[in-house]
Amino acid sequence: MTSKILEFPLLNPWQHFTIYGTHNRYIVVAMTKNRSKCRILKIDRMDQKELNITEDQHEYSHVELRQLLGTIEISNSRVGGFSKTIHCHGIIGFIKFLEGYYMIVITRRSQVARIGYHRIYKIEETAMLSITNEDIKKIHPDESKYLRALQNLDLTNGFYFSYTYDLTHTLQYNFIEQNREKKNLDNENFCWGTRYQPTWKYVWNEYLIEPIRSQVHPRWLLFIINGVILQYNLNVFCRSIYLTLICRRSQRFSGTRFLKRGGNSKGYVANEVETEQILHDASLSSLGKSHFTSYVQLRGSVPAFWSQDPKQVPKPPIVSK
Repeated sequence: MTSKILEFPLLNPWQHFTIYGTHNRYIVVAMTKNRSKCRILKIDRMDQKELNITEDQHEYSHVELRQLLGTIEISNSRVGGFSKTIHCHGIIGFIKFLEGYYMIVITRRSQVARIGYHRIYKIEETAMLSITNEDIKKIHPDESKYLRALQNLDLTNGFYFSYTYDLTHTLQYNFIEQNREKKNLDNENFCWGTRYQPTWKYVWNEYLIEPIRSQVHPRWLLFIINGVILQYNLNVFCRSIYLTLICRRSQRFSGTRFLKRGGNSKGYVANEVETEQILHDASLSSLGKSHFTSYVQLRGSVPAFWSQDPKQVPKPPIVSK
């Protein structure tokens, strides 16, 4: 009988989220992959200026969670009610405009690759929830302008994440760190994740998770990268091989070609992209028994200080024949 594969330790053990709403707060219920364990965040909705989040330190079973939600529903039946707001797969972060904070969540995902037992997902659909209760919200005429600017950003095009694999680091770095943690424990039934610091320049949502980094445990933070992740299953001499391409785009000093070129005073260059090509045996899922190769290439703009006035670019004459 095959033993159950355990994923430990995890970057983010919570993979299923349900958000409930009351008059005074949002209650975020996070569940593990098999929905056996739950944790809760409470987000205050009665403060338009500040984001106040309380993390419940108790880990609930499924039965305990149902009892707790039942109690909350009864206590709020006469003061605004209690209802399920949305189901999602992760919290991207929080952003504040003129009418208070908004929460951005992942409502649909698709698996695009796997490295061993680690699954990598692409964001397919997102949603944005206003935190502030409508009863106390002070309306600002320019709020819609900022909301439209954010909604013009297509989060379904080139944004990826993983619950158990750190996409901001290379395969070599992840292997070295997991072997340090593993040390003398050699068990093929464990799929080792990581809990060390990410490479922040590749964490696209660094600014969005900044408001909650000091208020919640790091396991609530989901690191999103921007770039491209592709995986192909190749047949080489009757052997199945996975070819995986991971492109991580730096969010430091990025922008369009005419606005961002060269380097800045902090040492970052424009449009820096780290590309990693991984080959591994698709017939073996165990990271300890499978064979891996990884080739990493880093590219970016020329590391020099310079500027260009777009208005002074000479225009060639138009010759008509």
